[in-house]
Amino acid sequence: PASPLLPEAKLRHGFCLVKQGQFDEALKILPALADKEPAVADQARFWQGRAEAAKADPKKPETYRTALESFRRAAESA
Repeated sequence: PASPLLPEAKLRHGFCLVKQGQFDEALKILPALADKEPAVADQARFWQGRAEAAKADPKKPETYRTALESFRRAAESA
């Protein structure tokens, strides 16, 4: 549907997936949303970072790099 509320609905769907621990599913939605919808890009990148951080391995600090990059991009687009 072509609704002006669609980006917000997709954002909420993505962050609900993160809250439910469905990180892979959230990461299918949030990066594309951030790239296509500037109005919600900062929030989408933030939740993308949360999903990436949750998937990172605490024993391998380098696995947090993608999350840190998403948080940086979120701050830049806010």
